[in-house]
Amino acid sequence: MEVCLHHLHTKPLPFAEVSCEEVPAELEALIFACLAKAQSDRPVSGQELADALDRLEIAQWTRADAERWWNTYGEDIEKADEPPPTSATEQTVPMDLGER
Repeated sequence: MEVCLHHLHTKPLPFAEVSCEEVPAELEALIFACLAKAQSDRPVSGQELADALDRLEIAQWTRADAERWWNTYGEDIEKADEPPPTSATEQTVPMDLGER
């Protein structure tokens, strides 16, 4: 119960208090905006978050970089996520899970 209450009401600690790694202030502010308790304080969409990340001066990986990477490797990744073809010796048995 205590963990749930913290999740609802306690703001996260600044990175400087919990990590020896330095996090740029702009990135920390954006991360904390994503973790804001009030919905109105969080980015309203993934697009808004992506745009905010693009505006960070510290960004080393831009959306254009991601699109180039995906265009190069995305097809291979999608193929890897497909289930392997079943062999002629394998059979499937239909099940109605609605009654379970």
